[in-house]
Amino acid sequence: MPGFNNTPPASEFHRHSSWGRTRGIKNLAGRHGALLHGNGATLPRTAPSSATDGYKSENQRFLHLLFKNTENNKNHGITVWGYNYAFGVWSELYDTSGNQITIAHVNNQVDEYRIYEISGVDRIYVRSTGNEQFHADDVIAAGLSTF
Repeated sequence: MPGFNNTPPASEFHRHSSWGRTRGIKNLAGRHGALLHGNGATLPRTAPSSATDGYKSENQRFLHLLFKNTENNKNHGITVWGYNYAFGVWSELYDTSGNQITIAHVNNQVDEYRIYEISGVDRIYVRSTGNEQFHADDVIAAGLSTF
């Protein structure tokens, strides 16, 4: 019959997002393989100041943080900041045990992978806080998961 078709409008299709439980790690920087530092990306050295700085945590529970250091005799540091929409303020982030979420390397070449609980944090900001810049070949990656 004229005037009818079987194709529903685009508004009737639901696209799932990961604003819920995720078993696998969701890359904080975007697509799989994206890095916070490395492959042309660089970690910021300044503190966050805007509510749009950093990355949305999407109500995830755990932060996975990876640092692959390629140089010896360097003072490198990573500090994680958290933002909560209810408070509207950035602050250096501490895990539920009261330990600051930070990785520091002084005069060694060690790779680290750490997992932190961040329940309730709305945005994550990862900042370079060591005395020296990271090398272009250093790798810093972060991801989020619920389980």
